[in-house]
Amino acid sequence: MCLPTPKMCLLTAPKKPKTDVYLFVYDLSHGVSNLLSESLLGSSVQFQHKCVFAGKHLEGIWHTAVVVFGSEYFFGVHGVRKCKPGALSIGKPNKRLLIGQTEFTEEEILEFIQKMADGPYR
Repeated sequence: MCLPTPKMCLLTAPKKPKTDVYLFVYDLSHGVSNLLSESLLGSSVQFQHKCVFAGKHLEGIWHTAVVVFGSEYFFGVHGVRKCKPGALSIGKPNKRLLIGQTEFTEEEILEFIQKMADGPYR
């Protein structure tokens, strides 16, 4: 039941449950980039007529995925995909970062992901 003013309605509205959202971070090079990037990229690499990566240290070659409601969502060769958390064929995540919480329901999240998968992110 709501009190007379809109401001009070907001104060008395039931709170939605929150669900944790994680970012899983994978190193596609499995540590090789961290060990060898400076020697491999010691000479200049040309990209669009500019020198890039010359002598740079690359800690990793990163791939990320979002984990929410017990599923891991990521971009793959065939667009947006899902799997059990930590079950990607590229190995275990190097980092699991809590990036926040959502009040969206699982159904709302799935609808959003489906729109992304059916749209420009195939």
